[in-house]
Amino acid sequence: MWRRTLGSANRRQPAIMSAIATLIVLLAACGQTAAGSSPRGRTNATSGADAAQPTITTPRAPSPAATLPRVTASGTTVQALWQLRLVYPDIAGDTVVGLAGDGSAARIEAVSSLTGQPRWSAPTPAEPEVLGVSLAGPVVIVEAGRGLDDPAGQIVVKEIAVYSLAGGRLLWHTPVAVGSEYLPGNLRAYVAGVIVFAEPGGELIARRAVTGRIVWRASRPRSCPRGGGDEAGGDARVATDGGLLVASYPCERGGGSYVLVQRLSPGSGKPVWRWRTASVRAGNPASFIGLAVVGVASAGEIVLLQGQVSQPGRYARTLPNARRWPPALGPEGHEMLLALHTRDGRPRWSELGFQNPELALADGAVCEFDIQGMECRDDSTGLPSRPLLKTGLSELESGGSDIVGDATAGVADSLAAVALKRRQGAPLVVEVAPLRGSGKTTRVLVWLGPNLPEPAHSTPTLVRAGTLPNGATLLLLRLIDVPDSPLLALRVSPPSAPHEYRYTPAFTGQSGSPSHRAPRTPVSSEAVAPGEVADTIASVSERERRRVSTRALTPR
Repeated sequence: MWRRTLGSANRRQPAIMSAIATLIVLLAACGQTAAGSSPRGRTNATSGADAAQPTITTPRAPSPAATLPRVTASGTTVQALWQLRLVYPDIAGDTVVGLAGDGSAARIEAVSSLTGQPRWSAPTPAEPEVLGVSLAGPVVIVEAGRGLDDPAGQIVVKEIAVYSLAGGRLLWHTPVAVGSEYLPGNLRAYVAGVIVFAEPGGELIARRAVTGRIVWRASRPRSCPRGGGDEAGGDARVATDGGLLVASYPCERGGGSYVLVQRLSPGSGKPVWRWRTASVRAGNPASFIGLAVVGVASAGEIVLLQGQVSQPGRYARTLPNARRWPPALGPEGHEMLLALHTRDGRPRWSELGFQNPELALADGAVCEFDIQGMECRDDSTGLPSRPLLKTGLSELESGGSDIVGDATAGVADSLAAVALKRRQGAPLVVEVAPLRGSGKTTRVLVWLGPNLPEPAHSTPTLVRAGTLPNGATLLLLRLIDVPDSPLLALRVSPPSAPHEYRYTPAFTGQSGSPSHRAPRTPVSSEAVAPGEVADTIASVSERERRRVSTRALTPR
């Protein structure tokens, strides 16, 4: 169930300042009514050249440095940069974009990653609820919607609005044909200058990112009739990375259910290869296969599928390199993670007991994290790429933000960061570690003062991480014990290392830098239950070992 965004909070101001602020707001609203009405209308993929544009206003300034908490670190330099109230934050180099304000005062805002100073502010889409903000190439994609008329009060996406990242101008927007399964981020992805949408029924539509013009359409594969069940969410899913585009479809034919996966050409939508799962009996509640594509790694050459499968242990025995969810991060769940090769769709490895945590793909690793910690696996083998990172929080402790869109860890470039369980009166400890190897972690101390006694409000959360233009890491921390639950931006300098290597990729994205580095030799740190075969380097075939060890590695 989707949780609500930040609630409004009243700030105490002197009476005179409050009256002046009210007068300014009223005058500004009168001047912007006509300018803001046209872009909020409902038109199909209206080009920015033809549509009236929203008034770009200046957002509020970040908190002054005097109000920022003190931060210290061991082994590196850390600095508190700014503090702002933003929801759905996303990072692209020197810019952070998110949702500010509530209700009619809500705005899409962009600020400097280093200073928090405003860059632009634009009106939200016409739909009343903003459900997601993400950065893709030169644009900002905003998903908006409203609640369905059902007892659960489910909220679904009904409109996509695309803004210019450079200046906040509304480029185009379009209504979304939705089913009850369309939740934010599930059915659209950016690749090679286009945004691909998965429509109900399985049709894919690619629109030019900066204009909304339709580039191509791809029908649902004939080999995948749509059934009446809700396997894999009932509709197609898409995922991209670099120049790769992959779609998955739940299918039903001849009394059997299965999932079809296709790699497609981003320029035409034509299939490059197809792969399908085993078929299970359709219509039987005890027999199901609900895998769907959730991620792609171009340099690591994997397609990730996630979902529930009946008798997963039996199914995993038909696949190569079966791994297990680490017991140190909690009991096994009912999910399964399956990695396919991007070149031909053949299975590479799987993980049983996957608890449906959040996923991040970086530095040739698949990182899975939830409230209890993080594990990272090598793209090509599925073996652990580093020891587990544990937060000290139990499965029953919420211990972090309950704001929609907030993650529970940060992953950027080759580093991961998690917030450890906070002890009352002690500073918050943020652990920063490399995604690969067993190197020493860096601990950042954030001095926040006394925290609230309730366990649900005891530990702030790392909600996002990104790489700054100078190579430092930007961490966004949700301060849940502070009124308005603002974001605190921390700059962590690159840790010094005597000798570091960077993979030289054969493929680079539009920015000229690899979006996902190739895998390197993993480390073995996975807990193994009695009777299970340990996941160690020795379990990798000699041919696979040679292939991994001869990757093109060059000194930085």
